Amino acid sequence: MITCDRVKQFGEVFTPPSLVEEMLAHLPQELFTDPLKTFCDPSCGNGNFLVAVVEKKLANGRSEERRVGKE
Repeated sequence: MITCDRVKQFGEVFTPPSLVEEMLAHLPQELFTDPLKTFCDPSCGNGNFLVAVVEKKLANGRSEERRVGKE
């Protein structure tokens, strides 16, 4: 559990998965289907945003190889 002292000491604040999903739901769906669209999370922390994006890309027909740019 992240305490207030830990946040003050290390500056760690993680976005809960439920909030990540809510935020991504506001983006246009074609971002998850267009093979030319990529995502960058410069402060990825534990990767909640990146994991959710990969899950959405896979759910929208992107193969595992295509989602990581191996094609």
